[in-house]
Amino acid sequence: MSNTTVEERSQNPGSHLEEMTEGKQTLQFEKGERIYTQGNPSDAVFFIQQGKVKVTAVSPAGKEATLSIHGKGDFFGLGCLSGLNGQNLRVNTATTVEPSLLLRIEKSAMVSALHQHQALRRSFIDYLLTCNTNIQEDLCDQLLHPSEKRLARVLLKLSRLAENGDEAEVILPRFSHETLSEMVGTTRSRITYFMNKFKKMGLVHYGRDLVVHAGLLAEEVLSK
Repeated sequence: MSNTTVEERSQNPGSHLEEMTEGKQTLQFEKGERIYTQGNPSDAVFFIQQGKVKVTAVSPAGKEATLSIHGKGDFFGLGCLSGLNGQNLRVNTATTVEPSLLLRIEKSAMVSALHQHQALRRSFIDYLLTCNTNIQEDLCDQLLHPSEKRLARVLLKLSRLAENGDEAEVILPRFSHETLSEMVGTTRSRITYFMNKFKKMGLVHYGRDLVVHAGLLAEEVLSK
């Protein structure tokens, strides 16, 4: 029997997607596969059932930036729902960080479901409001805190996306220092410096995977 309560189910929009009977498709991706590319038609939203997805964007000058990392229970590709007509073309690229199981939902099916299912509509609004709050926190972080604290916050956010996110030691895919620098908004050399510092302090260690000691990291870096 599931341990999910009625209240938890009502707060999770993904739990209501099973009520949809048309316009959705389950897709399996291996690590590093492109889901869609910047400039592709924007005609569907995606829901992550398992795995992680990185969203990036490229400027006209060719500079690439990592915008976000999404995990189990997250939506992405929501631009097609924005405004009256939504985005016709993708403004970013989505790539899997690890093997992932995704639900692809056609725009028309998602719009119809949001109109027809009140529980889905309410939980989806709650989800969007939470996303908006997270964006505001990230903006404040970028404006007010030094890069060391920003890196710590990014590592803690990635830890919460992990399957064992509630444990003292959280195992993550090993992100490149280039990717972390894009997420933090600093140089690769600064990321390398602070990661080495965190490693010497016993806050992280890495080989094949990245292991974050979340509680220690929050206590040693964010509390100061």
